[in-house]
Amino acid sequence: MANRGEILEEKLEDLKLQEKENISTNHHHVDLDHETYTRPGAQLSDKQTFTNKKGQTISGYPVIVDFRRLLQLSIGHSEELQKEHGIIQGISNNDLLHAVIGLYDVSLSEMTPDVLYSTVCEKWGRTIVLVRDIQETIDDLEERRKNEPQEQQEEKEDIEDDDGEKGSVKGSELSADEDVYEEDEEQPSKFAEVYSDTDTEAEEEEEGEDEEEDFSKGINSFISKVSDRRKTRKTSEGPVTKDMIGIENRIIGCATFEKKYVQGRIKSKHRDRVIHLTLVSVRKRCRNFGIGKFLLSQLVEPKVVGNYDAVVVHADNEAVEFFQKFGFSDDIVLNSRWKELAEQFTNCTLMCYLPGFSGHRLLTSIKIPGLEMYELEQEFLKWKEKTLEVYQQQVTCMMRMKQEVMQLKYTTTTQDKFLKALVEENEILKTDKLVAEKELLDYRLSTVKSAFGSEKSDQDESRYMAFSKHEGNGQEEPYDHIKDSAFFYDVTEQFKTEMMLDTQACKKCEVSSISKALVPEKTKKAYRAKVQSLKDPLMVLDLYFCGTLEHPERIKEILKEGFTERDFTCGDYGKGLYFSKYPFKAAQFSKIGNLLKVEVAIGNVETVVKADRTRTVPSQGFDSIITPGRLTHMLGQGDASMNQEYIIFDAHQVLPLCLLSYETS
Repeated sequence: MANRGEILEEKLEDLKLQEKENISTNHHHVDLDHETYTRPGAQLSDKQTFTNKKGQTISGYPVIVDFRRLLQLSIGHSEELQKEHGIIQGISNNDLLHAVIGLYDVSLSEMTPDVLYSTVCEKWGRTIVLVRDIQETIDDLEERRKNEPQEQQEEKEDIEDDDGEKGSVKGSELSADEDVYEEDEEQPSKFAEVYSDTDTEAEEEEEGEDEEEDFSKGINSFISKVSDRRKTRKTSEGPVTKDMIGIENRIIGCATFEKKYVQGRIKSKHRDRVIHLTLVSVRKRCRNFGIGKFLLSQLVEPKVVGNYDAVVVHADNEAVEFFQKFGFSDDIVLNSRWKELAEQFTNCTLMCYLPGFSGHRLLTSIKIPGLEMYELEQEFLKWKEKTLEVYQQQVTCMMRMKQEVMQLKYTTTTQDKFLKALVEENEILKTDKLVAEKELLDYRLSTVKSAFGSEKSDQDESRYMAFSKHEGNGQEEPYDHIKDSAFFYDVTEQFKTEMMLDTQACKKCEVSSISKALVPEKTKKAYRAKVQSLKDPLMVLDLYFCGTLEHPERIKEILKEGFTERDFTCGDYGKGLYFSKYPFKAAQFSKIGNLLKVEVAIGNVETVVKADRTRTVPSQGFDSIITPGRLTHMLGQGDASMNQEYIIFDAHQVLPLCLLSYETS
């Protein structure tokens, strides 16, 4: 079975003979220097002539090359066979690749050769190369030799000539493994020894990765040949000949692109067909001839690159204006559509070119925009700025509305829970009120009937009547059946209900008797006067006195004359009179089986949490204080509000109401 390389050589030889026969048959005589493209479809168009503002001209043939495929097909071929069947007559495809990489390397200094080789030789990558005629290249070199001094000629040599000085080793002296690009080893990190697993991880990654094909093979040989040709031209006193000319002298510009399918920001089945312009460069001395514009015109031509939805490029900051001139947009919102491509490049501006709806292009016909086009461009820029401003305002408004909605939702949820709790509590209170009113009416009715219809028993009289002496005359005050019986009933029922709130208290509590306080009129006047002088005279509460435990003998005197400073208690929150809303808390500071119910004008109340036994007056602007209570720290259970105590520091703010005597079980 014949070797694969021999079969390819035979096919290429047949193709070459067939092309020669076609040329001779059609009597289409062309100079062999011009007919250099031996592969069908390689040459994009006829010879192109470019002119600068000074009237100077430069010509070249555009060629499109698939380097990856060509280099894979030429594996194992001899150098002579590669030159014979290259895209350009007499130039091997390997040398053409190295020359293109050399032009990119000099123009795009931020990209290393290994990155350039992999980019140009991508699977779907294509490169458009502008190549000069050999005779025109010779004429140009002769003209430059005559017009320029030797030092300037050396400085303005081709970009490949500059690389030639770096290659001092002959290509014949290098093996195939050595004749590749090698990147300089970087200095190891100072922290390399700190993390001992760094080297191990690197070795594992290298073992796991598939070895990529190296397209830089032959680079050193190419640079060596370029250096030899350059030295030959320098030392030769005669005219420049064809053997002194290489592909590095003939390339005037090139552009590399790749066709991709990109998923837009909106997820859908449709994927945009994008022409990704990855590299573009023009020789320094060939600039300002319109070569860059011509390369762009080829890149937006569907006949060259195929149908597409957009042409995308990562432009250097210095080249943004150049691309804008030919219809590329740097709009951030628009180019976010190609975010998938933005991760591959840094320090660049993402730009895109969108074709018209009809598919026609005007890039090659537009030269200098007229006044109408300028005005249209200015209107477009104004519209773009206004649209961007509106978009920013809308996004700002939406972000702030989002935060406001979240805050309102949280507030609504909190208030809804609070309202539900209030409604439930209100319903309970309404029910309790209706039951209490019904019981009160029934009790009053029975009391009135017994007062006018029959005599009250001695047991009831001892329980609901209290006889005390008036100060000064020694007479007894008779019992008011209707008024006082209602008062005693309310006090009794409230006492029994509140005593049951304490889960640790007694199971059952019954009031055995109630003694009404009969204080003198002057004490009542002093109390009323003190109430009117308070900051808030409407704040008056019925409370239980927490203080008869130490001096139970003072109970009778308090019922007859009222409170004095002798009844003050030196507690944790100061020296004063302590009161509570709950009888089971007041009972712990009172004589067993006896509780004093009083009316207290608390006025403007100050909340005090910190204990202070030296306090004797409320703070300025306040009439009393409310504290967590003296039993809070000892008990530490139940509702904290049940342990609270009110403290006043003026005896005239208190008016005794009655003494409750009770029995518990």
